[in-house]
Amino acid sequence: LYEQLLATLETSNFLKQLDFLKKSLSTSTKSDILFKEID
Repeated sequence: LYEQLLATLETSNFLKQLDFLKKSLSTSTKSDILFKEID
């Protein structure tokens, strides 16, 4: 159970980092249009 919780926590942290990466990319370049198409 603990390992599963840890894995879920790592996944959510990874998704947060990915979202932050998307935002920082979209502000520095014009790739926000690309990300909108992916979503």
